[in-house]
Amino acid sequence: MSDDFNISDIPRYDAYNPTQRTVSTELGKDDFLKLFITRLQNQDPLSPSEDGTFIAELAQFSSLEQMNNINDTLASGMGLAEYLTPLSKLDEIHTLLSGSQDVNLLGAQTINNMMAANLIDRTVVWQSNAIAMGDSGEVEINYDLESAANSVAVSIYNEAGQIVRVLSTGAEGAGSHSLTWDGKDANGGRLPSGNYGYQIIAVDAAGEQWHPGVSFQGKVDGVKYFDGQPYLDVDGVLVSLADVQEISAA
Repeated sequence: MSDDFNISDIPRYDAYNPTQRTVSTELGKDDFLKLFITRLQNQDPLSPSEDGTFIAELAQFSSLEQMNNINDTLASGMGLAEYLTPLSKLDEIHTLLSGSQDVNLLGAQTINNMMAANLIDRTVVWQSNAIAMGDSGEVEINYDLESAANSVAVSIYNEAGQIVRVLSTGAEGAGSHSLTWDGKDANGGRLPSGNYGYQIIAVDAAGEQWHPGVSFQGKVDGVKYFDGQPYLDVDGVLVSLADVQEISAA
């Protein structure tokens, strides 16, 4: 039996073959954490990191992770509840570390700003206890009926508490419905821009009354800032992020 073999049969490793090596040019949260741990392991024991610096870096790591989560959520089209969940973690961190004056709170503001900017040109649904009417245009009032109603009436009030308009419908089945207010009073005159109160009452066949849930919908045109907080500009109406219920493509 021959033991001859060809040297070309021996597998070779080519260190310069690009298909055998993968180089990442992105610094993700895992890389951030590895660098953070490595620095802690190699710090001078006679001159360790200050507590404030340590806490600030933890806050920065948390901010990086939450921003990645928000980007993933926007890309997947998840609901608002899942979209806003990461923000609660920053509140927990702030509560735990509130005794230190060096806590980095810029992470929460950064997330809010990025979230608001990502909502431009998207359609949002929000809740409000007032109807915001501009100088022109109309407002769509959306409401949900848990059961069939013989009639639905929306009373609109000015700042003095006076009824300026009543919108009503006939019989409607259970489900989602809407009414449109053109911004005019009962006499057909255009009312000044501003916030108007409202009350909605549904009445069933037995005469029982209830208040359906109300929401408003519109496309985000931009973002405006007041006292450092972002507000969505929706058809001239400023909407707080906390009031948004749903997000969808325009």
